Amino acid sequence: MEDRTFELLEKMYAEFLGFKDEMMAFKDEMTDFKDEMTDFKDEMTDFKEDTTSRLSRIEVLQENMDRDIKTIAEVQTSHMEQNERQHREMMAEFEEKTNLIEGAIRHLAGETIMHTAEISSLKDKLGS
Repeated sequence: MEDRTFELLEKMYAEFLGFKDEMMAFKDEMTDFKDEMTDFKDEMTDFKEDTTSRLSRIEVLQENMDRDIKTIAEVQTSHMEQNERQHREMMAEFEEKTNLIEGAIRHLAGETIMHTAEISSLKDKLGS
């Protein structure tokens, strides 16, 4: 009976050693898995930091572009107002000069008519 007990103990011991080896292998796999997960976490952290950095740069560029567009719009509006004002001034000056020329032409036309009448009168007097 002692031999049978010893055999059972040896068999149990062998099974426990096999179970221990399986557990050690499982522990090693879990350690490897944990290391892979740690590496993955580090990569994701780096990716997040890189993405956050890029996003920050994009936001800064977008803010700069927005500011530049507003500045361009303000300058364009200012130029448009200045052009309109200059156009009105030029048109007023043109209108003034046109009126002056028109008055001068009327005056000359009146004088020409008067001179024509005088010449006709002189012709009549000389021709008679």
